[in-house]
Amino acid sequence: MKHAFLIIAHNEPLILDVLMKKLSLNNDCDTFVYLDKKIKDSLLKQLKNIVKARKGILVPNTKRIFWGDYSQIKSEMSLYQLAIQYNYDYYHLLSGVDLPIKPMDEFLDFIENHNKEFINIDKGEDALRLTYERVNYYHYLMHYEKDNGILGKSKRLIFNKFGIPFQKAFNISRLKNDNIKFYKGANWCSLSRQAVQYLISKRKYIRLRFHYTYCCDEIYKQTILMNSSFSNRLFIPQINALTPNLREIDWNHGNPYTWEIKDKKILKNSENFFARKFSTKTENQLAIVKYIDSNIH
Repeated sequence: MKHAFLIIAHNEPLILDVLMKKLSLNNDCDTFVYLDKKIKDSLLKQLKNIVKARKGILVPNTKRIFWGDYSQIKSEMSLYQLAIQYNYDYYHLLSGVDLPIKPMDEFLDFIENHNKEFINIDKGEDALRLTYERVNYYHYLMHYEKDNGILGKSKRLIFNKFGIPFQKAFNISRLKNDNIKFYKGANWCSLSRQAVQYLISKRKYIRLRFHYTYCCDEIYKQTILMNSSFSNRLFIPQINALTPNLREIDWNHGNPYTWEIKDKKILKNSENFFARKFSTKTENQLAIVKYIDSNIH
């Protein structure tokens, strides 16, 4: 089988280099990288040099990515649409601060032996309610969601006070004519060629339905696939410690938690194959990155 690793990166050049180095060790793997246009020129040049040195394929883009915005979905779809042209069997979506915590051969063998769609689907009433709120109303100011300047804070305050309450008061609903059920989960996943082709075939609907929504990079893939025959191909772990998307992510201690060297045993004993997120900002965080670089072959 041939595998494409699709990476969205905007910082942490050392982590991107370690990640791409591990992925390039297997001849059946290629990497495609989408770099956020918000990156400063000096860092952008550094990241581009890493992609080139590690023989990755850089996705041409002129767009900036904003947290929780439709631009996140566009970056993912750009990766899928470029990589699908190369006829891979599987497409693995990663962030630039993810790292493998097991040898790549083990991961590829697991994917090939199970031949499923490895994607998280959140269960429960809270997940359904949150998903509905994110999709049903117009969220026009996602560009400013992480803007802590005076302008950004002011626009968020006004929209939160009047925007959503206004839509609710006048019974504005984007889902009145939609008969499908919406699902959410982690956006990082591993999908078969057939599933990616199906997603791409729905790109017009994805733009119509998920533009001006809130954090719908965690909703669009789950919704499209769960309302299709691919819902029967989802990987269901038989081991509690294994997640459906095979990623080790700690949401109990962070948003998500950033791994440190003290977590070495947790990552070493994990049933999953990748982990996120990592950083090099502190010595303890840098130490776990170096440990993985030296010990995961």
